[in-house]
Amino acid sequence: MYKTYSYIKWGETVKAFIVLIDEVQDITQECKRFLKEKLAGYKIPKLYEVLPQLPRNATGRILKNALRQTTEVKRSV
Repeated sequence: MYKTYSYIKWGETVKAFIVLIDEVQDITQECKRFLKEKLAGYKIPKLYEVLPQLPRNATGRILKNALRQTTEVKRSV
C-alpha cells in the first residue's frame, strides 16, 4: 500500500498508493483517521495517491519500481 520516494528536506517519505472499491469523499483524511488509531504519528503517510489498480507482474506481485517511476515522473514535470 505504500512506498518511499525522494523528498527534498528529509531524503525520503512514505507515500500510500490506494485502490478504491467504493467512492470516498476525502480519502486522505479518512486514511489518516484510520491509521492514527493503528500507527505512531511519524509512521502515517503524508502523501496519498489513488490508482485504478496496482501494477503487478505475471505472478501477481506488486511492481514497486513502477510505482516509484510514476512518482518520479510526476515530480519532474
